Amino acid sequence: MHVRSIVAAAGMLAALIPAATAAHAADPAGPATETRTPAATTVTVPLPTGDTVTVERSGARIGSATVTPGPGRKNVTFTTGSVGSGDVSVVPSDAEPLLAAGRIDPRLFDVKALLDAGYGTKGVGAPGAVRMIVQHAKGAGAASRARDAAGGAARPGRAIPRLGLTALAPHDGTEAVGTWKRLTAGNGRSLTGGADKLWLDGRMHVALDRSVPQINAPQAWEDGYTGKGVTVAVLDSGYDSDHPDLAGRVTVSSNFLGGDTAEDDNGHGTHVASTIAGVDSTYRGVAPDASLAVGKVCDSTGSCPTSALLAGIDWAVNTVHAKVVNLSLGGPADETDPAVAVINDLSASTGTLFVVAAGNDGEYGTSTVGAPAIANAALAVGAVDADDELAAFSSRGPRPSDNAVKPDITAPGVGIVAAKAGGGHTAKSGTSMATPHVAGSAALVAQAHPDWNGEQIKTALMNSAEPNPKRAAYQQGTGRVDAGRAVRQTVLASPANLTTTPGWSDGAGSDTEHTITFSNSGDTETTLSLALDKPLSPTAQPGNAEQFSVDRDQVTVPAHSTATATVTTRATLLPHGPWSAVLTASQDGKTVTRTILGVNSTIPAHRLTLHAEQRDGAPATGTALVVNRWTGDRYPVRINEGTATVSVPEAQYWIGMTINSGAGTEHTTTMAATSVTPVADTTVDLDARTAAPVRADVHDRAARATAVQAALALPAGTGTYTLSVVTTGERAGQSLFATPFAEADATYRTFAVFAAEGASSQSPSPFFYHVARTWHDGVPARPAFSVQRRELTDVRVHFNAQGTPAAGTAGATPDDDVLLPLFVDQQVGFPSTVRDYRTPGEWLDRASVAGRQSLATSAQTFGPRALSRLDFAAAVVGPGLPAAPAYRTGDSVVWAGTPWFTDGDGSRGGTDWGASGTLTLARDGQRVSAWNAIGSGRTIPVPAGPGHYTLGADISRDQPYATLSTRVQSAWSFDSDTDDGAGTVLPLMAVRFAPHGLDASGGAPRHARTRVDVAVQRAPGAVEATVAPARLEVSWDDGVTWHAAELTAGRHGTPAHADLTAPAGAAYATLRATVAASDGSAVEQTVTRAYQVNKARR
Repeated sequence: MHVRSIVAAAGMLAALIPAATAAHAADPAGPATETRTPAATTVTVPLPTGDTVTVERSGARIGSATVTPGPGRKNVTFTTGSVGSGDVSVVPSDAEPLLAAGRIDPRLFDVKALLDAGYGTKGVGAPGAVRMIVQHAKGAGAASRARDAAGGAARPGRAIPRLGLTALAPHDGTEAVGTWKRLTAGNGRSLTGGADKLWLDGRMHVALDRSVPQINAPQAWEDGYTGKGVTVAVLDSGYDSDHPDLAGRVTVSSNFLGGDTAEDDNGHGTHVASTIAGVDSTYRGVAPDASLAVGKVCDSTGSCPTSALLAGIDWAVNTVHAKVVNLSLGGPADETDPAVAVINDLSASTGTLFVVAAGNDGEYGTSTVGAPAIANAALAVGAVDADDELAAFSSRGPRPSDNAVKPDITAPGVGIVAAKAGGGHTAKSGTSMATPHVAGSAALVAQAHPDWNGEQIKTALMNSAEPNPKRAAYQQGTGRVDAGRAVRQTVLASPANLTTTPGWSDGAGSDTEHTITFSNSGDTETTLSLALDKPLSPTAQPGNAEQFSVDRDQVTVPAHSTATATVTTRATLLPHGPWSAVLTASQDGKTVTRTILGVNSTIPAHRLTLHAEQRDGAPATGTALVVNRWTGDRYPVRINEGTATVSVPEAQYWIGMTINSGAGTEHTTTMAATSVTPVADTTVDLDARTAAPVRADVHDRAARATAVQAALALPAGTGTYTLSVVTTGERAGQSLFATPFAEADATYRTFAVFAAEGASSQSPSPFFYHVARTWHDGVPARPAFSVQRRELTDVRVHFNAQGTPAAGTAGATPDDDVLLPLFVDQQVGFPSTVRDYRTPGEWLDRASVAGRQSLATSAQTFGPRALSRLDFAAAVVGPGLPAAPAYRTGDSVVWAGTPWFTDGDGSRGGTDWGASGTLTLARDGQRVSAWNAIGSGRTIPVPAGPGHYTLGADISRDQPYATLSTRVQSAWSFDSDTDDGAGTVLPLMAVRFAPHGLDASGGAPRHARTRVDVAVQRAPGAVEATVAPARLEVSWDDGVTWHAAELTAGRHGTPAHADLTAPAGAAYATLRATVAASDGSAVEQTVTRAYQVNKARR
């Protein structure tokens, strides 16, 4: 399923998005290892413009996004797009022209890319600044001009004059607005200081006893080739300079992270370096006499800034003059990554060979090879086990952008034993471990053929590889590296990877002839028999044998000369899609060369010419999204100065775009959408002049529109394409337009939010309106409506303080499972009560306290002309179970996470980033694991079979916005046994305390009895069990002494309750409850300072 959406907004808003991995070491074979699993987190990400984006993230899934303009940028419009459940981009209107012109790296506004690069802070606090790389002319003078253009607010970083790149960053997030203005000439339409392009300074990540013989390296040693005289650069986390395996092997090193030495504080680089050239008698490296040049480009966490990597590449090639560069690292498959271009350029200009890990995302399926392995010149390495079976984690092709064949080759990468930083040896798995096997083999070939360049060495390694007959080239390239054969290779067939990838912009459907050149460096003539394997899909399914053909069965290659054969690829034959085959040249029944052939078989394509006009008729600049209605595939099209052309396969398409017109008080935003089914070249007009105003009227003179949304949902493939445009701020009610679009399958909504005229953070609005109207046949000619208050639901929303006043925000959005939900947050006070008039129907509500604690409801239905109530942060705030927090799968316990400071009945989600604490798991009295309770979940291997488990949680918070619930503790116990792997919910329970008669700050009346309801919540999905009556205790001195409290059983479905009277001088009530169930599970839960007495101060 492909789900695509675009959202545009100005001001503070939030959109609920539907639902460098690289080559860091994967889990080794054998016993399971503990891993982290995603839990929902709130993270704020900076944009280079000084704006920020706050997202709710669970693993790769981004559930919601709130955009906050930087200082002085409240009138900037933001276009936010989502791709599936993980990729979200937020583009300010003053960056759109440079993006459309290709002058800005799109990843600078890609939230997932920024998160993957390590930008962002937990919660909604102010994050740091985005680091950028300025591309300019080569030379020191150009680098100096680029730094000067950024001004004093930018901190100059590393200059790489030979590559024409300079890294820089604002000193902090508050300076980013000024830096952006200076770099973009103040208008966002051009770059200053001779800059050609701005790139994200992203981050990649670091992805031998039996493996060395497995690739026949000893055979090469017997031939006299050990890598002597060849320099291999290892750009990684550094190396252990005291490890005996590397004694005498590292001839030069450098640190590109600002440190003084290249010492390894991660361990990855030491392992990689010793796999290439280790001298241990048992764990000997592939090329034990090679010289190593070690560049430290990755930090202690295995994170590798792009600027450090590029500086390391420049050093390795232009200073050290390494013949081979090992990169056991990578990131997302983005061909615009500057490292991809640099590798292609330097490979061609210097003859250096870059050996790059393909990545460890194979379990996610095809098209998972990362950057920079996707570079054409890179020798991309996958991983196999000791039996030459493809490792489950090894990333597969095809290359996402054009279906080219990657990886190029494989090598052992499972359970590889090599040097451990700090001494000794350790086993690691991953394509990071496979890559140095190939880099070491390249050093052996370079010694055997000192006159060969990197491309020839790459060809020799690929030609001589040993294939797995069950695997396609998209999975293994030409096969597992064979160093022994490679050094003896005298006949080369080039190119070694020949893929026909007709992009839609090039047209499709033609047969293409390609020349394979056979070169013979030997002293005797060689006659080769040529044969084509049957085409295979990326998953090794058989294809059409006619997709590839060769013009001869035999070729004779004279000594010290060349001969050619012609291969024809047919891109029109069914079945459509990417296909690969291998051309094998053999002599006397023995394989001499193997050449990858690839083709992207396509259906007919047509050219779409898009014209976009502003409301005054001027050419528009921006991005249109062309979405294939049949498949859900998308084609983002950059429209510069009003026109763009793209070729697409014959199908039905939705086309959507946001068009910004005018400036300042005349600025407007138009949502433009249409559909087309091209059977020939077609022109499409996106004309803002045909748009009608998007309006809502609530007939209340005291109310002002703070946000207006136009949202359109269209089916695409098995999912939905959503186009949503939002305007906020002073002109929200006058600046949004939408073009009429009649379509039976389309759902359209106008949604508006109103608050009191003049409301501010210092004086929040006492009321809100949230009103919406939906049409089910496309965008109407008049996308506006009016509504009277008597037609709406009157919701009293109570925002309770947690012992002390605090500022916060709140919002509500319609929830209809079709259109993209939108939150527009309004300022509120804790405590306060707001009347919210809203359209009857299903709504989602949320609130944030002091930008740290978030609370959110599930969908709730509000009836017409009804009076309803919502409470946020009412005491007692404590643990809740909105979903199963933990389960057993096989022989692992998985902790998925749960909110520790939720309110209401415990069914709400939320996180308090002001808290900290630990979870501890034990089995039969023996500790198994402990981990941070805030943020990521955890997968913990446990012994097979039944056992009695305890899980303890101890969470505290010391924050000015909450003097209540300062500590929560849960001690669970339960029995668990190995299951079938489907997942068994663990029977955890939470106790919900609900005192009666508290005020809006969680205070009980003085000298009065306080009734406290006690309810037990059991994990959803757990096996049913009878829960015994709870036992309640209260402490009036923060848990120093405890007193039993008598619980009275509830009647007719009401919870049990206790009547508590505070003694004289008591300030807070601390509650502890113990509950057991018939299945043997139990919990003891404590909430310190659950509510306050006598308005106590801290």
